[in-house]
Amino acid sequence: MTKIYEVNINETGRQIKELSSGDSFKISQMIFNLKDQLIKASLALTMFERSQISTDPFIASLPFSYQIHLHLLYAHAFIFALDEIDKTMSVLESPEKMPNIPLNARLQLTKARLDLSTLIPGIKSVRDSAHHVEDRIRLKGNHEKKILPQPVTIPGLFTHQGDVLMVSCLIDNRLSYTAGDGSLQMIEISETVLKHAQSVVQKVFDGFEWF
Repeated sequence: MTKIYEVNINETGRQIKELSSGDSFKISQMIFNLKDQLIKASLALTMFERSQISTDPFIASLPFSYQIHLHLLYAHAFIFALDEIDKTMSVLESPEKMPNIPLNARLQLTKARLDLSTLIPGIKSVRDSAHHVEDRIRLKGNHEKKILPQPVTIPGLFTHQGDVLMVSCLIDNRLSYTAGDGSLQMIEISETVLKHAQSVVQKVFDGFEWF
């Protein structure tokens, strides 16, 4: 039986203190969007693992090429949920975009974003390449800059500079892409990564005073 990954966020209210009702509504909606994306990531992880069970009647009924793409579908859904968490936090952290967020909460957001980039590096790079496969296949990065794939040295894979372009590859449980700078970027589709994201989202919730 497939394990169902559940995530729980400790909530102490639905509205934010120290803010007007309009600001409280907008900001709280964005914060609860973080929780929504975390749930999507947990579902994607659950289905990613289920899609690899060959004895599952539904999986077994699919053509083999569909089975492979099902793995990738859920792996990408996992990454895109993480990316949405990062983008939402970026907007919340910005004084220009969200000027009325309390100072202490903004400081907590900055710490949370730093934690996310430290615990799960490469989210934006993988997401960008996933959304611009047409550029990566042409060995193009941002602004049509030419990419030279960098050497890769990981267990089971060794390449020289310029040898291999990675596009939508699963290496074990890591979704892998050649990034816009030519480096290989990988994000693990795993409970560990999900727990990291959960801890970051909880930190954002804890940074606000709720009622």
